[in-house]
Amino acid sequence: MSQLTKLGNTLENLFAHGWGLVLLAIATILGGIAAVDYFCDGCIKNPNSENIWVFVIVTIVIMAILIATMLAIIAHLPHPKASSSKEISSDTVSSSEPDDEVQELHPTPSIVLLYKHDKPLDESAANTLESLLTQAGHTVFRAPYDQPDHLKTALQHAEAILILLTENASYSDLLESQVELACQISHNRGGPKLPIITIRLQFTEEIPQTHLAQLLSQRPIIMWNEVQETSQLRQELMSYLTHTPPEMPTGAIPVASKFYIKRPEDDKLHHALTNHESVILIRGSRQVGKTSLLVRGLQMARDAGMQVWFTDLQSFGDAAFSDIKTFYVTLAQDLANQAQVNTSLDLLWDPKVVPNKNFEDFLCKHLLPQLTSPVLWAIDEADRLLQQEFSGDVFGLLRSWHNKRATAPQQPTSKLTLLIAYATEYHLFIKEPAQSPFNVGNKLTLGDFTLAHLKELNQRYDSPLADKEVENFHHLTDGHPYLSRSGLHEMVASRFTYPQFNQHALSSEDSIFIDHLRRIVTLLNLDPPLRDTVRNLLLRQLSVPDLWQAIRRGQLSVREALQVIRRRQMGLDEISFDRLRSGGILKGDSRYEFQLRCELYESYLKKKLL
Repeated sequence: MSQLTKLGNTLENLFAHGWGLVLLAIATILGGIAAVDYFCDGCIKNPNSENIWVFVIVTIVIMAILIATMLAIIAHLPHPKASSSKEISSDTVSSSEPDDEVQELHPTPSIVLLYKHDKPLDESAANTLESLLTQAGHTVFRAPYDQPDHLKTALQHAEAILILLTENASYSDLLESQVELACQISHNRGGPKLPIITIRLQFTEEIPQTHLAQLLSQRPIIMWNEVQETSQLRQELMSYLTHTPPEMPTGAIPVASKFYIKRPEDDKLHHALTNHESVILIRGSRQVGKTSLLVRGLQMARDAGMQVWFTDLQSFGDAAFSDIKTFYVTLAQDLANQAQVNTSLDLLWDPKVVPNKNFEDFLCKHLLPQLTSPVLWAIDEADRLLQQEFSGDVFGLLRSWHNKRATAPQQPTSKLTLLIAYATEYHLFIKEPAQSPFNVGNKLTLGDFTLAHLKELNQRYDSPLADKEVENFHHLTDGHPYLSRSGLHEMVASRFTYPQFNQHALSSEDSIFIDHLRRIVTLLNLDPPLRDTVRNLLLRQLSVPDLWQAIRRGQLSVREALQVIRRRQMGLDEISFDRLRSGGILKGDSRYEFQLRCELYESYLKKKLL
């Protein structure tokens, strides 16, 4: 039955685009020529009046048929205003202009409706959808089948895209091409993700066209049983269209955000600030919430009446790191502006004095004496200094202030508390971890969310995951704070079910996690020996049959496979283990007991390193 339906739709598409009538015209002409030839031959052989009249009549009938066919073709050709009565779009037709002239205006955001034309069920449903959306205050653009440029413009400015899918529509090549265009424009368009919603009308079976099925596989779906039943449809549709996604999970989480999950380190930070400790270090792998905790530390300090300075080294341009003098002058000017002191280190710089002493004198003689209250100086992205040749001098100066709390308590720096946030990812660049510049002070190490944390976060996103799905999601991300927030945001914003999200996260290069994952591979590629270490770890996890398949595919030699089997009981060397664990790629208690951080990392690294 489905094959007959497909054949019928193919013939319909031929006639819908004029080709069917062209074929009919050709067949009529050929038939007419054959008939005329036959009667001409008969008249020549038997030239009586009766044969001549029959010849004349047949010729007239054939000409009439040809003329009627050509008129039908002309009438069927698309007219610029053929679909204007069905489209509410940014194209406005001036009543004072000729019918075939359309005045192009700036497109207004609209809901684009993609559907199959010329089918009673589809047309009726499209009319109902347009009526519902218009009554709700939305503008609707009903996609024409013969104006691709107008459709492309409408899609580029759409606020949402609806795809009306019936059984007949599921076979439509034209609809498939329109959906593909919509997906491409949605992917390339900046800003919030464009909602693409499939409305299945009396159609619950699998989509027969493989490519169309792939395009719609991870899109929200609304089931619609009858054209006349609109109450449930209206409710679900308005829920999607009026849905406001939660705040984007990028950057520091605002102090007032409900999506911030408090961890034990928050209380430890509050205690350290209350005691006016000299150096407080917030450390952790990339995107685990260091800056968000630092921001809360700033607020704690303000509430306690402390003077607050904040330096984000990521905001300093490359020129500021050209040499140590330029760095100190830039840093001093930033602090002077925050302290509202009109003094410049550049003017006070003494070339006969070492750079550290120049900066310390500026701080102790021109900034700190102006202040009566304790000072919290928060430095974010401090690991950026590690890329500079003079980083040892700068961190040496900061460590010296910690020591002077005991050796010179009357020094102005004694009223200073340093709150430094840095990524342990820098261990991927330091081959000797003992040389770490962050070896003094109170260390607050931020780790991943526990299952309890993730359950709480899921509730704050209005519980898109069931209890069992929360456990599966925790296994996928290991509770990584950024990955957890990003994943929940994606599920809520795009209305994904967990199976849809999980498939997209593990298989798509368009995954919400892709930038995070690519960065890991980029860092590993900067150190080929460390990259090979991770590759060997991945190989160790392969079973013997998997190793045999890798040999057959040419990914491994027999010798390499045997080495993998021998290494299964061997641990990592201490330095590699410490670098990979500090960099957030591995987790574990020792170089003999460890594993990749989460399922997501393992899946992606296997694709890129094996």
